[in-house]
Amino acid sequence: MITFSHKIQSTSGLHAMPCVNIVACVIHHKSSVRLQCNSQEVDGTDPIKLMSLGGMKDDVLDFSIEGPDEKEVYETLLRICHSVL
Repeated sequence: MITFSHKIQSTSGLHAMPCVNIVACVIHHKSSVRLQCNSQEVDGTDPIKLMSLGGMKDDVLDFSIEGPDEKEVYETLLRICHSVL
C-alpha cells in the first residue's frame, strides 16, 4: 500500500477537471484508490463522489493506493496533483 498527501494549491479547489483526471487514472489501472478530505473518504472511481469531498484551496487530500500497479498509479496521481491541484 502506498499513501501520500497533497495540499490543494488551486484556487478552484477539487473541481471537475482534476476529478476527471484522477478517475481516468484510477479506472485504467488495477489498483484501488481511496481519497480522504475533510473527514470524508471516497473511492477514486467516481468524479461526483470526488467532488463531494468539497476540497478547497489549502485543504489536504489523502490518497491510499493498493494493488499490483500501485507504484505506477502513485506516480501518475502525483503528476496530476502537481499539475492541476
